[in-house]
Order: sequence, then structure tokens, then C-alpha cells
Amino acid sequence: MAVTQIDRGEPVQLWARVAHTHIQSIGLIFLVLAGVFSLTRLPEKLKAAVIVLPFAVLLADFGFRYLIKHAPGLVYAMAASGALMGLLFAALILVPLYEMWLRTD
Repeated sequence: MAVTQIDRGEPVQLWARVAHTHIQSIGLIFLVLAGVFSLTRLPEKLKAAVIVLPFAVLLADFGFRYLIKHAPGLVYAMAASGALMGLLFAALILVPLYEMWLRTD
């Protein structure tokens, strides 16, 4: 009788189906927000970085989720990529809102 059992997560087929739909839907949300963000008055290089980074971080986040099964130490990288994705999501929303409603020049 085993006292503990290591949980290796969901089967790859189920994980792939769930990840596939989430990558597409979150990517579409980032695409729409990036379109609005591209109309802001920020410097072009900064806008380009902020527009490209969410997509790269999204792929990295889901890539880390898959690789954690083989290298558990990547859980910290996954947490960092998720936090960065949240910050970029906030920037894509808050900068255009600031320029539309609060900027006076």
C-alpha cells in the first residue's frame, strides 16, 4: 500500500486540447488589445516590444506547463511568465484607457 503518490498531471491528449483552445482565445484577446495599443502615442520601439512580448510570453507559459512534467524546477519560470503576461495584459489595457480619458495635451 502506497502512502503517497506522485501526481504527473493530466494526460497529454487532454492537456493539448485544453491548451490549444486557451492559446487561441488568449492570443485573440492579445491581438485585439494590441491593435488598440498600437494607436497610442508611445515611441514606436516601445509599442513594438509591448505588442510582441505578450505572444512570446503566452507560448513560453504553455511551453513551461508542458515541460514541468519533465523538469519540475521550471515551475518558477512558468510563474514568472504568467506574472509577466498579467503585467503586459494590464499595460495593453491601461495605457490606451489613460490616453483616451485622462491625458489632456
